[in-house]
Amino acid sequence: MRSKTLAAVAVAGLLVLGAHAAPPSDDDIKTAVNSYKEASKNIPRNDRAAMIKGADAALAGLSLSEASLSQLDALFKGGLLGVSPASAEVIGQRLLSLGASTGVDGCEALALRASTIPQPTERTPESMRAYQTQVSTATLAALHHPAFGKALGEGKGTSVLASLGRVSTDQLGTSSAVADLTKALGHEISPDAAMRLTAVSSWFDPKSGIDKGHLDTLRTTALAAVNSAKTRVAPDQAATLTRLKDAAAFFDGAYAKQSLVNHTAPELHFIWSNSPSPIKSLEDLRGKVVMLDFWATWCGPCIASFPNIRQLQARYKDLPVAIVGVTSIQGNHYDQKATDPKNRRIDCKDDPAKEMSLMPGFAKDMEMSWLIAFSEENVFNPSYGVFGIPHAVIIDPNGVVRHRGIHPGGDPAEEAALIDALLKEFKLSAPAEPMKAKGEEKKGG
Repeated sequence: MRSKTLAAVAVAGLLVLGAHAAPPSDDDIKTAVNSYKEASKNIPRNDRAAMIKGADAALAGLSLSEASLSQLDALFKGGLLGVSPASAEVIGQRLLSLGASTGVDGCEALALRASTIPQPTERTPESMRAYQTQVSTATLAALHHPAFGKALGEGKGTSVLASLGRVSTDQLGTSSAVADLTKALGHEISPDAAMRLTAVSSWFDPKSGIDKGHLDTLRTTALAAVNSAKTRVAPDQAATLTRLKDAAAFFDGAYAKQSLVNHTAPELHFIWSNSPSPIKSLEDLRGKVVMLDFWATWCGPCIASFPNIRQLQARYKDLPVAIVGVTSIQGNHYDQKATDPKNRRIDCKDDPAKEMSLMPGFAKDMEMSWLIAFSEENVFNPSYGVFGIPHAVIIDPNGVVRHRGIHPGGDPAEEAALIDALLKEFKLSAPAEPMKAKGEEKKGG
């Protein structure tokens, strides 16, 4: 352990080079980046020790305590910052010093600092919690910078938005994060910044504990900022417009308004289904307990959850329960049975009919015994708060959302308990016995 510490100190000494060392030149920075890129070609991605060693070697001799913001940004873009724990303190202190400036550059320095904190070498639960606290604290420091709103207007500081969703709720509760973000959005922000605002989606979860009144103010301010940004995007920038449209849908949707659970389910418009009687909307399923499973053919965790959903479908096959796998047009289809991985992805760009025509074969290959449907709405449905898949939602027979945020890859007995309870609540036919939890079948013989 002592030898590792001495080595770290030695490397740090090479990086600092004393208080009066000459600042690095731009050529020095380019040389370091090129050196690291060359070394990285022979380093496996999972060999973190070798990556750290390569970064230390590339940075050796540079006086990072004298580097400019643009030079540190170049090192970051070259993959050199946030790798080595030995250089982290020097770089962090330099960025903190540059962050003292009240202008946009000061905000950018703090944003860069939040993005370059290296993960601990030994990833224990304790060290990862400490790392998360460090990142959260640095992110909030950038958010609280007086020029944050102006930075967003110039398309800068957007990495802060991406990190805000990972700030722990404990720290959010003791900071002015919601108020400061709302204030920043009072400026005219860039389309790039507006697209990234949904990163704070976790704030709108009722479990976050954030005051609903403050969130409503943030939501309406963010919606106005997104709609304003849309007017400043050229018509030929289709991808940007789509992302801004999705962002607007989120801030104007049921989840962000905290009117999802225990409220009428947001409508879905189905353009294809494998139901014997094609379903067009959720209204066609009224009177049943409905479990929506948001998924896609390319999603590995979705595929892994299929055995659990198959069990649920078998349990409720003859009962007033509808399990519906909801996806949307993706522009591609993944054949999970393809023997050659190169042939797994099938291009369906601009050909939704082709993509939908491949689904019956996929369902047969994957033994999907439940209903499958394509919705007009994106599978990452902002109204339902779907930010990752698979994601399951349970709706009662009256069409009211009762549960959301369920990962079907867990124990299907948990979903079964929720569905059984609703069947009994509405006095509908229900299984006589609860589903046994995983492992109980073996215990019981």
